[in-house]
Amino acid sequence: MKIVLILGLLFITSAAQAGHSCGRSISKITSQKISIKDETPAKWNGKTIVLFAGLSRSSRYFNPHTSLLLKNGFRVIRYDGFNVGDTLAASGALEGITPLKEAASVIEYLNSLQLPARSTYLVGHSLGGATAIEVGAAWNSEALAGVAVTNSLVRYLPDVHQQDNESTLNAMGTAFNMMWNPWAYNPFTAGMVASYTQQMSKVMAEQGMRMAMDKMDLRSNAREFLDHRRADELTGLDIESEVDGVVARMKALEGYSVLPAARRLAQKPGVVLKMAVAQDDKILVPDRAVKELQEALGYPTVEVFEGNHNTPVNHLQEFTDWMRAWK
Repeated sequence: MKIVLILGLLFITSAAQAGHSCGRSISKITSQKISIKDETPAKWNGKTIVLFAGLSRSSRYFNPHTSLLLKNGFRVIRYDGFNVGDTLAASGALEGITPLKEAASVIEYLNSLQLPARSTYLVGHSLGGATAIEVGAAWNSEALAGVAVTNSLVRYLPDVHQQDNESTLNAMGTAFNMMWNPWAYNPFTAGMVASYTQQMSKVMAEQGMRMAMDKMDLRSNAREFLDHRRADELTGLDIESEVDGVVARMKALEGYSVLPAARRLAQKPGVVLKMAVAQDDKILVPDRAVKELQEALGYPTVEVFEGNHNTPVNHLQEFTDWMRAWK
């Protein structure tokens, strides 16, 4: 009898020390066939954080962050986006799923909950940043308190870089003609030369980016993204099915921009907005895109982390502290 009592006391003590282990955990496939993980610690502080992962990542990307947040009293809701993880297993690879369409499925689940007013914060990384903004803009609920994004997708990436290339080629082409083409110094032909140079530079920029995209092996890129996952992110699905899903997500982004949703979100009174970027993340999140998003959101403060695109994992504790700190 004494042994049973001692073991029982040890179990209770260890559960209390774990903090969240004796709380509530729900994993389900919603009516929209999206996989949701909803965890509440035993001592809930009344606040909920909804996490949105990136292009090729499932909710497992936020495993270590979820553990830290639960220990700090936060309820944590995660989901596997369309074409990744358990949602891919339930639905298969779907075409044309933009962040806007994915947001509708997340909102459906959030609307099924009785969340207190100004208690819920949306935190998204990379493509998940765009989805978090879409949810924030479209979710008409008093529960919404804040939206935070890090290294967020802003627009279809080739479109962003095409503008950069066009500007660079224009400058280079004009300089080249001014230096080497004697006709450029002739006041009667200078305007024609400059116009022709700019026109050709624009064509080169457009064709260059489109040729790069046409020749890009999306499957190889998708497989490379998937290869970078941690062991605890593996879903158990066969790799070719996962590659199919990520390729479909890539294709669906052509022509997409989160800026309209960001502008609508900025108009919501009382909702706290904040951004974070990685110092060395200039290809996936170029400076032009950061400035566009900051302007659309009404110029929230921007936290700068050291390192590359994978900020949430590379700076686990720092990033977790950032996303749970709200004014």
